[in-house]
Amino acid sequence: MFLKNELEDILSKYKLYAQQFALIKNGKIYANFTNSIDPNINNDSIFRVASISKLIVAIAILKLADEDHLNLKEDISTYLGYTVCNPHFTHHKITIKMLLSHTSSLKEHPNYIVPFDQDIKEMFIPSGQYYSDELFLKKNGVYVQPGTTFEYYNGGYMLLATIIEKVINQRFDDFVQQAILKPLGIVGAFNISHFTRTQRSKIQAI
Repeated sequence: MFLKNELEDILSKYKLYAQQFALIKNGKIYANFTNSIDPNINNDSIFRVASISKLIVAIAILKLADEDHLNLKEDISTYLGYTVCNPHFTHHKITIKMLLSHTSSLKEHPNYIVPFDQDIKEMFIPSGQYYSDELFLKKNGVYVQPGTTFEYYNGGYMLLATIIEKVINQRFDDFVQQAILKPLGIVGAFNISHFTRTQRSKIQAI
């Protein structure tokens, strides 16, 4: 109770919208509660978790690697079916491991999101509509070699999701639902259609 009161004080002091707390030891949940200025938010509320979802993408990739469906050190082009490389280092492959660890030498640029109805490869192949040399990371005006420099890159996880689809011939969101979220008892989804009507009624926005 003392800890809960302390957290409630923090919520008030810093004018936070909501906070959630869980005390876990040896895999067992000993305490779990939610505080919010919105009375409709509780432990069953569902939120969009943004980049926290990268953890699930990584788990999916590691599961497939563990099952010998793919090799973390392999060139991503092997799985994508088209060549993705840094033109300034054509003899250095970009691997799945590099995408996972944000060391691929790729970076965000103005066109890093491809419209829903178009193929992601349009951003990565030289003839692509959204391809740009701005995709490749520089430090102090010098292009960096794949595998040498950390640069947080959202697009790398779009590529990882695409690799998953290519490897197992199944939609990424369906695979994650069946292979990870449901077995773990996690109420979540990459596609809102996977929620029941009751679950959708619990979705909140911040």
